[in-house]
Amino acid sequence: EPTRRKICSELIAQLQAGENTFMPGKAFDISERDLERAIAALRQPFPKLYQRGALIRRVELGLCETAGEPAPPYLELATTVHVMPKAPGAGSQWQIDFTRAEHRECLDLLGNGVPLTRDLDKRIGNRDFKAKRAVYLESGASTYFKSVGEVCTYKRWTPSDIRDRTEKVASLIENSWRTISVEPIPDDDEFDDFDVEDETSELDEIVEEIRNNADEADVQSDKKDTSET
Repeated sequence: EPTRRKICSELIAQLQAGENTFMPGKAFDISERDLERAIAALRQPFPKLYQRGALIRRVELGLCETAGEPAPPYLELATTVHVMPKAPGAGSQWQIDFTRAEHRECLDLLGNGVPLTRDLDKRIGNRDFKAKRAVYLESGASTYFKSVGEVCTYKRWTPSDIRDRTEKVASLIENSWRTISVEPIPDDDEFDDFDVEDETSELDEIVEEIRNNADEADVQSDKKDTSET
């Protein structure tokens, strides 16, 4: 945390002074020691939402880059959520699969986090993994967000599964950090004609589609539960 604040403070000062922040000795010239410390921290819990959220979005971008596909539109507007919830319901499968110690250990690991629309997050709540996975798949969220699709490849969501995915996503970020370009990104004015109203309208359509799919998923889930009782 002190290192992050120091770098941010230096970066702001250098930008205000019009300096090239990619030059040796400037803000983006991170020491090998600080880089190794940051990489080691990727396997640890991130209880602070702003840190965890930023890294979860970075994972989503990394998965898209690996697949050679563009990032999902409006990723910055998505919320970031726990797959294994912070407050599991009494008698839930979560309480069977996780001891209290394992819940504390795994809750804020990067492997337990995914981006999601706020509407769908509210609908899913703290359901068991089987029900969450079904809604992720049937709503289309597993296609829209690659992180959600990756989580859906798991049949269960246990402490070992969270640790396994944490290692995968930590390695993904580590590789990107070790190979990051030190050259500044050239200016690009292709967004000069950005139309906020058109973009907002498109976002509303995407959210509505996922909402409708989620409604249908809820109906199918209720029918299944009724038939099983």
